[in-house]
Amino acid sequence: MTAVAALGARPIRSARADIRGTADGGAVVETDDYMLEFDGAAGSLIVQLAGRLDGGDTVQDLAAAAACDPSLIAEVIKTLQVHGAVFDLAAVDNRSGGELRAALRQECAFWAKEIQAHSFWRTLLSGAANPETVFGWGIEQFHYVEAANEYMAAAAANCRLDHGVRMRIGKRFAEEAEHGDIFLRGLERCGFAHEAVVDAPPLPATNALKDYLFELACSDTIATEATFNLMQSSSEPLTKEGLARFYGELTRVYPFAGPMFQAFHDHALIDVEAGHERTIFDDLCDAPGLVTSVVGRRAVDAVRGLAEHFILFFDNIETYYGARDAIVPRRAVDMDAFTR
Repeated sequence: MTAVAALGARPIRSARADIRGTADGGAVVETDDYMLEFDGAAGSLIVQLAGRLDGGDTVQDLAAAAACDPSLIAEVIKTLQVHGAVFDLAAVDNRSGGELRAALRQECAFWAKEIQAHSFWRTLLSGAANPETVFGWGIEQFHYVEAANEYMAAAAANCRLDHGVRMRIGKRFAEEAEHGDIFLRGLERCGFAHEAVVDAPPLPATNALKDYLFELACSDTIATEATFNLMQSSSEPLTKEGLARFYGELTRVYPFAGPMFQAFHDHALIDVEAGHERTIFDDLCDAPGLVTSVVGRRAVDAVRGLAEHFILFFDNIETYYGARDAIVPRRAVDMDAFTR
């Protein structure tokens, strides 16, 4: 018998899942990885409720809206969940300690896949990205990585936990400091002047991402540490071999950006070798009574906010640098020019 979702589950539809009706009243749910076919009542329900799978309604709410047996909705949702077409946002509710850690890890994996499903990545990996988009991504990524010198420093300075935790946060900052220089050197080897990249104003969404991390670091240590579970998450485990294949393929498709991709590879390799998959937040969850359900709620909200900022980050890159008149790097504001 197929397992069913809890009536309190709050399913959110993956951006990777295309749901469409069929001529016989059924439904097809398709992603890059699979295709599911539903007929009868299950198929019509999926089509009817597709627009409401936004994480705001529970299974019970969906059943009431469709005027049907909640157990049927629950079974359909569970099938979609098993195949990754939906995710239950309620899975982290009222969790604390180790239970929260495990549940949040699963949610971070979901958001990582959502971010990687962005149309920016599809265009890039297909080889159809224009040079402006390729280099624009590199420049915005430089600004994001360089921002670690601000928000990681703020996280250490504003840590409200014990000395040992503060020292771990400070050590991580010391390890990540000046990593922006890796990206900067790669862009310089592609022909961009040092000052032109450093002085290029980041896109609005890049600034928003930086500000989000900085403000969080100043106000909530545990929530800040939870966001590293998303930043260190990936749709599949990172390995030296996998990184070499990925960036090697990008270099083959976009040979003009080879030095930049080498810099991306070098930076990713540092994270793999450092073993950053185990985060400070993971360890905080083991401290008795520290990560309560109330604290956990803040951590979950912080992760979801970061996921939204990453999606907007790629939206902005795609929109601005994909335009025919895109300027790369973006020109710095010259105040003197306005007074001449």
